[in-house]
Amino acid sequence: MLCVAAVAITDHDTLAGIELARQAAQRHIEIVAGVEITAEHEGHELHLLGFFISPTDTALTTAL
Repeated sequence: MLCVAAVAITDHDTLAGIELARQAAQRHIEIVAGVEITAEHEGHELHLLGFFISPTDTALTTAL
């Protein structure tokens, strides 16, 4: 039997789904707060993943 202990929520350029996921999980599974940040480098679109971030970080929320 396969058992998953945690999942990371990494929505595109938003932290909005983290709290909803935590409510839905009801402590049955750990929700790791993350974000997928869209960036550009030399004309190429990149998607950077950040994990264990604070969903209440004002500076990060404003930047997104």
